[in-house]
Amino acid sequence: MADLAIMVGGAIGGMLRLFLEIIMPRPYQFPLPTLTINFVGTFVLSFFYQFADEHGLPSYLRAGFGTGVIGAFTTFSTFCLETTDLVYIHPLLAVVYGLLSLSGGVTLAFAGKSIAASLIAWTTPEGRRTP
Repeated sequence: MADLAIMVGGAIGGMLRLFLEIIMPRPYQFPLPTLTINFVGTFVLSFFYQFADEHGLPSYLRAGFGTGVIGAFTTFSTFCLETTDLVYIHPLLAVVYGLLSLSGGVTLAFAGKSIAASLIAWTTPEGRRTP
C-alpha cells in the first residue's frame, strides 16, 4: 500500500513542482521557483510529520505524502545545480541563494513543527484555552 501511495504522491508532487516552475518568474536568473518550492515543501513536511506523529497516521499516508508528494515537489539536486550555474553568472547571488536556502529551510522546518505542535495542543481538550 505504501508503494502505491508513494507513486501517486510522487506524480502529484512532480506536477505541482512543474506548475510552479512554469508560472514563477526568475528575476536576474535567480532560481526563485526552486527556493519557493523548497521553502514551502520544508514547512509543509515538518508541519505534516508533527501532525502525523501526534495523530498516529498510518505509515502509507506518511509515505505517500512525505516521500511521494513532498519528495517529488522539493529537490536538493536542483538546488545544487542552480547554485553551481549561478556561480558563473552572478557569484554574489549564488552565495545569497545558498545561505538563504539553508537558513530559510531550517527556520521554516522549525516553524512548521512548532506551529503544528501549538495547533495540536490548542485543539486538544487539555490544551484548549478559554477566550
